[in-house]
Amino acid sequence: MSNPFLILSDSSSTSTNPYSTTSSKAASIDNDSSLTSNIYKDILEYVLLCTIDEQPSSSFIYLAELAVELPENWQKNLIDQALFERLHMIDPSSHLLISTTKKSTIRNDVNIIIETRCLHYLAGCYQRLLRQHDHFKLVFEDIRKLFIDHTKTAISLPDLYENQDLSKQWLELLIEGQENSLLYEYIDCVNNESLSQITDEIENLYNSVFRYMYKMIQPLDYFSTELIAYVGALKQLAKWPALVRIIFRLSHPKTASNRSMQIHFGSSGGGRAFEDTLVGSFLSKSCLPSLPGKPYLFFEKPKVMTEHDVDLTAKTMWQVRLTNIIHFTL
Repeated sequence: MSNPFLILSDSSSTSTNPYSTTSSKAASIDNDSSLTSNIYKDILEYVLLCTIDEQPSSSFIYLAELAVELPENWQKNLIDQALFERLHMIDPSSHLLISTTKKSTIRNDVNIIIETRCLHYLAGCYQRLLRQHDHFKLVFEDIRKLFIDHTKTAISLPDLYENQDLSKQWLELLIEGQENSLLYEYIDCVNNESLSQITDEIENLYNSVFRYMYKMIQPLDYFSTELIAYVGALKQLAKWPALVRIIFRLSHPKTASNRSMQIHFGSSGGGRAFEDTLVGSFLSKSCLPSLPGKPYLFFEKPKVMTEHDVDLTAKTMWQVRLTNIIHFTL
């Protein structure tokens, strides 16, 4: 089809025609490029909570290495570079810039800005990206994948993050995710990609996660809200068959004497071997009312109690338990 705008000028002036399709496309490309560049710069500040501006309008972490390049047109590779620099800062607080201008604003808690834990920081970036999905929709999928890829790299190469216990961090995120759907979406995305073909690194991560979980639930009683949170975490992880196999392999009493985690899970024999495993520790919790440090608060010696004492205790122990819990809490 011929260009309808050509009737506005003769053929000799077509090259300078302000209405020409070529010039319009060029302007459109320039506008799109400028828009995308601005979006990437917003991601640096509002998602990564970083800046290359020495006098920012809000509190951010200053990226000195990236600032040397003074990028004008922002692209995905610069966000990748910024993320790498931020993740490998030993002390982010030493790079914190707090604006002193009258119009300055603090959009985020300082503790969030200077987060030192690798997986917590990546999870925070992922959630901030999701909350501003509409603003970042042009590059959303690329940046979302970037956070997932960096998480997988951290899990696969934990030596890159010295003095950071990534398995403990991952367990903390699993527990926090009980009341945070955005955080669980991040965890699910990482698991979906990491568990499609399980590697030694991801298996080692979850071996350590379940070891920590076992340790944490030992002192908890049957009615503990913390215990319920760990049950919820296991329920969430049960969506992946590979993780279920790991859980039950670690919880099989017949292999207790052979597995490398024996020192953590106990070494008792016979039927008690189940109690010294992750699943067994959940199932062996007593349903009798108790308090921390007092597992047999009401029925320590049931054989010496009269029928009247048992009946009286059963009718009033909820009152005693409530009083003791309040006293213990205070």
